[in-house]
Amino acid sequence: MAQYVTKSGTNELHGSLFWFNRNNKFFAADPFTEKIAGTGPEGKGIGTAPFHWNQGGGSFGGPIKKNRMFFFGDYQFNRRREGSSQLATVPLQDFQRGDFSSVAATHPIFDPLTGNPDGTGRTQFSCNGRLNVICPNRFNPVSVKLLGLLNGQLANRLIDQTKTENNFAASGSSLYDQDQVDVLHCPAR
Repeated sequence: MAQYVTKSGTNELHGSLFWFNRNNKFFAADPFTEKIAGTGPEGKGIGTAPFHWNQGGGSFGGPIKKNRMFFFGDYQFNRRREGSSQLATVPLQDFQRGDFSSVAATHPIFDPLTGNPDGTGRTQFSCNGRLNVICPNRFNPVSVKLLGLLNGQLANRLIDQTKTENNFAASGSSLYDQDQVDVLHCPAR
C-alpha cells in the first residue's frame, strides 16, 4: 500500500483532526455464542469478545516567515485492545511426577541410558516394578524447579484432568499501540 500526501505552505494557520473507533459494544450478536443459557458470566451467554480500536490524529501548519518558509506537522495514533485465547498442552499431575503408567500400553517410554545405536536392547522405564514410571532420583534438579512452577500456576486451570493434549485454555488481551509524528519545514520556491 502506498499513501501520498501533499501540503502547500500558507500564510495562515490551518489544521485538521480525525478519529475512528470500533468497539465490541456496537457489534452484531453472534447467534452461536450470544444467548446460550447457562454459559458465560451469570449464565447469560458468552457475549462478544472484547475489542476496542481507536485511531486518531491531526495536522497543523502555518507560516514561519511570511511568503518564505512554512511548517507542517502531524500526529497519528493507533490503540487496539482485543481478546485473545490460547489452547495448549501442559503435563498432567501424574506426568509431572514421572508417572506415565496410564499410557504404558500405547506409549512406552524407554530409558535413554539403555540400548544400542541401532535401537535394539532398549529398556522401558520402571520404578519399583511399575512400567513407564521414572524414579525421582533420575529427575534433573532444574526440571524439578520448573515443574514446581507449573504446579503452582496451572494446576487449577486445566480444562480436563484426563486429556493428555490440548488440556489447558487461557485468555487475555492482545495490545497494539502505534504512534507516528512528522514535522516538516518547507521553504518557498
